[in-house]
Amino acid sequence: MCGIAGFVGLDDEVLLHRMIQVIHHRGPDDMGFYTDTGVGLANARLSIIDIQGGHQPIGNENGTVHVTYNGEIYNYRQLREELQRLGHKFRTQSDTEVIVHGYEQYGEKFVTKLNGMFAIALWDASRRRLVLARDRMGIKPLYYTVKSETLLFGSELKAILQAPIDRVVDRQALYTILNLSYIPGERTLLQAIRKLPPSTYLVFENGSTRIETYWTLPAVNEALNEENALDVLGPILQESIQAQMVADVPVGCFLSGGLDTSILVAYASKVSTEPLKTFCMGFGKRQMNSKMRN
Repeated sequence: MCGIAGFVGLDDEVLLHRMIQVIHHRGPDDMGFYTDTGVGLANARLSIIDIQGGHQPIGNENGTVHVTYNGEIYNYRQLREELQRLGHKFRTQSDTEVIVHGYEQYGEKFVTKLNGMFAIALWDASRRRLVLARDRMGIKPLYYTVKSETLLFGSELKAILQAPIDRVVDRQALYTILNLSYIPGERTLLQAIRKLPPSTYLVFENGSTRIETYWTLPAVNEALNEENALDVLGPILQESIQAQMVADVPVGCFLSGGLDTSILVAYASKVSTEPLKTFCMGFGKRQMNSKMRN
């Protein structure tokens, strides 16, 4: 977990520092900034891959593309090899740098190449273009607000609230959260702030905003029966879990006591080179006894 924040259309380093400082808990290992005329990017980093060399924001060789992001790109090694064959030079071992060179090679569509969980903010200085992108399932949060030719973004609402924006409650969102305990779609509790939807990227250029969907759920194969579906699911789970265990720090699993986490641990143990660490939580004797009686 990391925190990202920034803006386009402002020159205010004090604001940028406040925006990332209020979400510093998301990434206590490092903090980084990129500023230029009318743009600021910030990152609070939790170091997982390339602990020493993965400082963010990361730029390309000539300083025309800069990226701050939250998440993990599981197929970054394959993408790195692909981009190196195409002539791109890498300075770090981090997964962040494949985003930089991926954009150089593929433009906005670079996001279709990524397998992972992510919230990305990419600044293209030559085009004066900001690209925000969110992973397919929306695992990593990303909020933004646009007013005139200014856009602010952050991993949490509180980052954006460091700026003097309108604080008008979205009554429909309030009604929804009171009934569902969450707010679906793009709304937030404030009318001025929106969530970037999963599987989309946003382009902010010349004061205009464009949102594109880059992925949709595949069609259901109704011909699959339960037995065949399990045969298909097994290898997919194995591949997915193995990809998500790539890290330069110890990897562990939280246990809920259900079959889902037990299955994850079973698959992870197969590919782990050492005993897998697992963790669970308790909430006090009284609550546990109450749950057992029920």
